[in-house]
Amino acid sequence: MRLSSSCLKCILDVRLREILGSDLPDEAKTLAACDLIQYVAEVVRPRPSEIITYVASLAFRRVKELVGSEDPYLSYKLRSEEVARRVAELVEERVEGLSGYERFRALVVASINANSIDPGIASYTFDAAELSELVLRDELAVDDTEEIYRALRRARAVAYLLDNCGESVLDKLLIAELRSWGLKVYAVVKGGAYQNDVTVSDALRVGLDEVAELVSTESDFSSLIPGTYSERVKEALRESDLVVAKGMAHYETLSELELDRPVAFLLRAKCEPVARSLGVGVGKNVALLRPQ
Repeated sequence: MRLSSSCLKCILDVRLREILGSDLPDEAKTLAACDLIQYVAEVVRPRPSEIITYVASLAFRRVKELVGSEDPYLSYKLRSEEVARRVAELVEERVEGLSGYERFRALVVASINANSIDPGIASYTFDAAELSELVLRDELAVDDTEEIYRALRRARAVAYLLDNCGESVLDKLLIAELRSWGLKVYAVVKGGAYQNDVTVSDALRVGLDEVAELVSTESDFSSLIPGTYSERVKEALRESDLVVAKGMAHYETLSELELDRPVAFLLRAKCEPVARSLGVGVGKNVALLRPQ
């Protein structure tokens, strides 16, 4: 997806909120906000139709520099994971006794529900404590889970692009299921902090290395924007028969690119531009398979 005026407003709103919520003195916050606005203008003016996630990623990198923190969302990540661990027990109880497609679909829906944990959208709010009420709801506005299931059963390897912390605890249950089928799973995570997205250290903290091979992008960009990620990620994509892409940033990016692989987009559409592009309402869950 390409930048629009409403997307630019959202990016600025969130990045300014991050500065204002920092520990900087008030005058320093004002100066940092001015710096950020000028910086984003310099990024956007030459390329006003740039991929959304490219602009958002550079803007967040600037915020990290301005507030003096390599991981501004760390405490939010830890709280989300704590809640998600308790919620995962509910999901495990839910799928106990299920098998095959029914078990797979239940785990997919739970992982998409957990995609609700996202502080990076100006028009959207969600308290991680709400996850226990939401995680077992069985609602998909786009439901390609049967097609995704069949594609995965035929596959030998899959690249699983992680999104948010907390959500990753539910992703671990789904990845463990894929691995139980004999699938090789590459869990692609960030090399540096982007909002509350999963980095290598975050992945290790919740034990994702127990169920998948961790592959670092070696960057802090929010998705696989060409020229921003590691050679090892490129190798993992080549070795995979299918890509599972969690969250809006991966959808916003990969919907613009050709990966020469089928892509299963699993996300909650949390803003109007993304929801409109998918043909669903805001706040709806999506499991969409884009064929090769």
